Amino acid sequence: MNQQSGSILFSSDRLKFKLTPIVLFLIGIVVAIVLPLLNGTIVHAQEKTTYWLGVKDGQELSFTVQVPADAAAVILHKDPAPGKGNSTKPRYRTFTHTINGKEIVFHANEIAWETPQLSTGGLTWVVDAGVGADWMECNTKDPLWGGFARGLSALATPFSEGWSQAKVIMVESRENSPLSIRLNLDGTFGEQSPAQVAIQKLTELNAKGSLSEEELNQARKYMLEVANAGRANPDYRRQMGSKVALDLPTGLPPLVLDEKYNNAAQNQADYCAEVKQATHDQTNPKYATLGLRFKEFGIQNGGAEAAGGGPLQNYPTAWMKSDTHYRPWWNLDNQVTTVVGFGIAKGDNGNWYSVAVFGN
Repeated sequence: MNQQSGSILFSSDRLKFKLTPIVLFLIGIVVAIVLPLLNGTIVHAQEKTTYWLGVKDGQELSFTVQVPADAAAVILHKDPAPGKGNSTKPRYRTFTHTINGKEIVFHANEIAWETPQLSTGGLTWVVDAGVGADWMECNTKDPLWGGFARGLSALATPFSEGWSQAKVIMVESRENSPLSIRLNLDGTFGEQSPAQVAIQKLTELNAKGSLSEEELNQARKYMLEVANAGRANPDYRRQMGSKVALDLPTGLPPLVLDEKYNNAAQNQADYCAEVKQATHDQTNPKYATLGLRFKEFGIQNGGAEAAGGGPLQNYPTAWMKSDTHYRPWWNLDNQVTTVVGFGIAKGDNGNWYSVAVFGN
């Protein structure tokens, strides 16, 4: 290399060129532009996905609590318990919303824990078979655990003695700070439908120790709103992930509440709460079978009955999306339904019991 007159001369047997000051200046500009871009690409490749829990803020979810890695794994889990079949498959789902022109990914699941044991980090999943089929232990010494546990507790609803459950939604992010986004409590974005509002109202009633007569009647109207929204949607069971009866009829008239059916349903709900079990039988000979209860309450064209235990906001959705209790809601298999009644009662184990009675 020879240096002459402020320039740099490179030479070899095959190549000879001179780097003048202007050429060096242009190379410097290129380096100044390209290196940051390359560096940004490398940083982006090394970015770590973070997850943020949706916590209640009024009637909305705000995503301000970072989820520890092992707790995120619980929410992302979708495989059945080893060797226990699909009835133990978690209710995981993922969905997106386009907010401010950007597609954002969310993950949802239903998890449960023994209420006093949350501090030990043990979490399980709410599945068709119940709870507790499989467990995952979280590291409670993780600095993020405390905030996550508090957020989870705020979302919790008791569903059986000593147990809590929560429907959780978390957002996926490439940032290490909370995203300034808000969703409705059920994970939707934008104005809520009447059925979504009804589910919210049922969630609020679920937190009460008991219901007054006025609140009970309100709960029945909320359940009816949810039922008729599903009844009017021919894609309801497909959207809810049901396995059978996916092609539903259209043009069905809305169901209406009937006092006789409410009374029959309430009678059975009270019994379920007394024995702490969702059942269609009773020990009292007067009400021992559904047919006898129809007779006792003056119901001449009664059809079917559905019973279940758990949070109020789960009903009638749980029946409508199940693969066993769906028929009366859509007049399937010769079950013509025009009227319905709902009964709701709370057992001293802290669990709510809901009953629906159908007829025409």
